[in-house]
Amino acid sequence: MKTKEDYIDQLSAEFKVWSADIDALTIKAETAVADVKDKCHKDIELLRAKQAVAQEKIKELQDASGDAWESVKDTAENIWADFRTGIASVKAKFK
Repeated sequence: MKTKEDYIDQLSAEFKVWSADIDALTIKAETAVADVKDKCHKDIELLRAKQAVAQEKIKELQDASGDAWESVKDTAENIWADFRTGIASVKAKFK
């Protein structure tokens, strides 16, 4: 079982990669055709919102202790799954 620190480090590393992915997708969206560009920007806005929630959850995990840690961890896993799916979905549109 991972320690709290290991878990937070793993999520933080994934967060950095996904943040870079969002930046790359934003650049790709800028070069897209107008109607595709609008759709991509909407998708990226949704990803940025998920990014903000994920970042806040990392902070909560860092501050949590004891039983609260397990509860926050469970919520974080759901948020991460949603964020992961969102990134994959938008990335697939550019392939």
